[in-house]
Amino acid sequence: MELEEANAQREHELRLAQTNSQGRDVEETGEDATAEVATGGASGGDQRRSRAEILADKVKRYGSALKQVVAPMPSDASEIPQFFESLEAMFCTFEVPEDLEAKLLLPFLSVKAKMLISQLCAQELENYQDVRDFILSEFKLTPREYKLRFDTATKRPDETYAARLRNNLRYYLRSRESLNDYDRFSCSCSSS
Repeated sequence: MELEEANAQREHELRLAQTNSQGRDVEETGEDATAEVATGGASGGDQRRSRAEILADKVKRYGSALKQVVAPMPSDASEIPQFFESLEAMFCTFEVPEDLEAKLLLPFLSVKAKMLISQLCAQELENYQDVRDFILSEFKLTPREYKLRFDTATKRPDETYAARLRNNLRYYLRSRESLNDYDRFSCSCSSS
């Protein structure tokens, strides 16, 4: 099992390296395949850097900032939605560009989630929303599952009962795409 996990991790890292080397996601500057960046070094000349290198620098900068404030994905499937909400709040706080979100998600994923996303091709790994939705579907976090978790919620020692219920209800509403729409929510409840 450890060998499979190690192989999946290597495969994932290879896929990520290939994605970065292809330079598909770049700064929207309108420049061609290479960008000229003044180095200001001893030679005083300009150094050509590929878009992939610029992308790698941006991922590294945002990634190091996020590592200070984001916890890794929990192994308990019921806590995964809270992980994504927290991560998305940090994306907003640090003003992370949308084209980097999927790339910045990868280091925070659990081993199981990394193995699951190894099924995706490089193009599918580009969109954060698609990757998040894929992970949630693979962990079978459906509206029915959220409702069941709400109905059978138990208080943990480190939280209040109200917090557990509020979170389960919010995840259920979000899965029904009716978080801010009471009319849609009332219709979805009657169909459950």
